[in-house]
Amino acid sequence: GTALPVGVPEAFTEPVKDPLGDLLARFARTHGPFTAARAAERFGLGTAVTDGALQRLAASGRTVQGEFHPAGIGQEWCDATVLRRLRRRSLAALRQELEPVEPAALASFLPQWQHFGSNRLRSIDGLARAVEQLQGAPVPASALEKLILPSRVMGYTPAMLDELTTTGELVWAGAGALPGKDGWLSLYPADSA
Repeated sequence: GTALPVGVPEAFTEPVKDPLGDLLARFARTHGPFTAARAAERFGLGTAVTDGALQRLAASGRTVQGEFHPAGIGQEWCDATVLRRLRRRSLAALRQELEPVEPAALASFLPQWQHFGSNRLRSIDGLARAVEQLQGAPVPASALEKLILPSRVMGYTPAMLDELTTTGELVWAGAGALPGKDGWLSLYPADSA
């Protein structure tokens, strides 16, 4: 090999156990998710050699392999600590996007979204849509056909609910007891139950 200049510290001249692994681990710590081909190209190595070294790093828990890019560019590698940091920062950014609205905005949105008043739904298709919005929400059985469904579906009759359950488009489940002879019910479209 080449003679080293005088004065190079011994820490830089001592042999290491896995020099390629150390080099790729440093690359992984300083880059986001990357493909084995990208790392191989960066260091002028074969993809198979690079992939083998990355597999050894993954076995020791230093790197992880998966599909991390939203565009789905295939299997990638990432330093385990870097990936945790990326996930934590992504979740923090998403949480900041979710902001509460003013009570007045919520108060004007909810009646429209729930189809109250002049915005009520019509027909059996409208009932099916109302059930989609209510799916899984426990409601008192005594109020379901007297208050909840008629307030959302214009011209609602119990026969409409019977038709949806008889044809198998809708299922209901008990969700607990209430005082007296009442109980909680939850409605579900059959394809989501």
